[in-house]
Amino acid sequence: MRRISSIIFAVAIFSFVSCESSKNVQAIKIEEPAMKLIEQNPPVRPSWADSIPQSKDTLYFVGLSNGFSTEKEARSDAYQNVLNQVVKYYGELIKNTTNEKKGVKALSSDVINPYIEKEELIQHYAEAYVHEILPENYYTEHWASSEKDEWKCFVKCSVSREKIQKEIETFADNISERYSALLPENQKGKYSSTKSAIQAYLDVYNAVHKNPIYQAVAYVQTSSGKASLDDYALLQAKRIIDNIFIKNIDYTKKVEQGNQFNATIHLDSADYERITGMGAIISLNHNGKEIVSSPFLINDKSDIELQINTEKLKYGNYLVLIQLYTDAFKELGTVYTSSTSITFSLNSIQAPVRIEYIKENSHLSELNNEITTRIGNILQEKLNENELPIEIASESDSDSEFVIQIKSTELKAAENVQKVKLNAAILFQKNDVTLAKSQDFTAMGLSKANMATESAFEQILDALKEDESFYKNLLKTVGERRK
Repeated sequence: MRRISSIIFAVAIFSFVSCESSKNVQAIKIEEPAMKLIEQNPPVRPSWADSIPQSKDTLYFVGLSNGFSTEKEARSDAYQNVLNQVVKYYGELIKNTTNEKKGVKALSSDVINPYIEKEELIQHYAEAYVHEILPENYYTEHWASSEKDEWKCFVKCSVSREKIQKEIETFADNISERYSALLPENQKGKYSSTKSAIQAYLDVYNAVHKNPIYQAVAYVQTSSGKASLDDYALLQAKRIIDNIFIKNIDYTKKVEQGNQFNATIHLDSADYERITGMGAIISLNHNGKEIVSSPFLINDKSDIELQINTEKLKYGNYLVLIQLYTDAFKELGTVYTSSTSITFSLNSIQAPVRIEYIKENSHLSELNNEITTRIGNILQEKLNENELPIEIASESDSDSEFVIQIKSTELKAAENVQKVKLNAAILFQKNDVTLAKSQDFTAMGLSKANMATESAFEQILDALKEDESFYKNLLKTVGERRK
């Protein structure tokens, strides 16, 4: 008599499940034993020992033991054989039923079979099933020969198909509940940063994705129905990244030569108050060509602080391209998200002229506007001549300026004669710090009809034109005009 292998039973069962209408019964073929059958219990071999019973509502398992020296051991082995068949059947049923359900995955036998017997929950349900229904019938045979004496046992168990289906659904529900509970939306308040929430979704993805059985059955309930849990977790991780956006950018649209261009890029998230794990690729472009590109990190205020040194840049308009990205998650690789751009102009230094009187002189005050204009004209002429990137401005919010310090002293002179002494110097200041200073100019004015001040002032203007050292110092400070 030949041993009924568990694989034959599994194939027979699966064939029946796949085609309910089939009436074919696969016979269990038994080879002629080398030993003699000396005892049977019951005396007549039952039909279920040769062919698996079939029913529309009930599923049968028939287990066959190996040969053992005692009947008790044979019974136990037959029972274990049924258990092994149930485990395989659960795996096959999972594979086939999930193919028909929305939101779960169809996986091939080659992928899923190696995991079926290893899955502890399948083992748990199978054992619970076997121990719950208990064997319905045993059939034992006692075989003997001159050299050997052994027992073989058949056991028949059955369960309703409805019960099996409910058990499988319970298995899927338990797997789904186990891992769905770890999703950030089910742990309110635990995750405040984008990086920690993304990683939590990816942890669920990895836990489910590494086991094909979990892939097949684990689901999450969404507003549109069931969704595969690992796909859902991966999608949610990407959604958090996609929902990080550039809220606004604080920057100055016009930058003076030599000043640093600063921009603060404020980021925001639709889901979480803190943005971490992100960065930005920022490139600087001029006349359609990229000058430089560099990554920038987000600080603890969810901002990107951008600084560009303009000392070596040419004058003109610049385009700054900003591309958010993350490479903090190995499962996702490098992910690029929202992008934007800003522009700024690199201009000459705007510097108004301001007169600072050390000692007030009523005659000089009357000439204030004229003095400012004439000094401004002379300065601009010399600035252009020396190719300095400075423009005299009537008004400006610039942090640079020319300060004309003038001290006027009236001296004693003959009656109806005015004698005035002027001391003057010109300073170029930035943020109230003197970067260049002219020589001290002194002029004397002597004239009737109150013309002494104007005469002295003309001398100051002539001296200003000739002070080449002042413009050389400016050149060292601000550099040449770059075209």
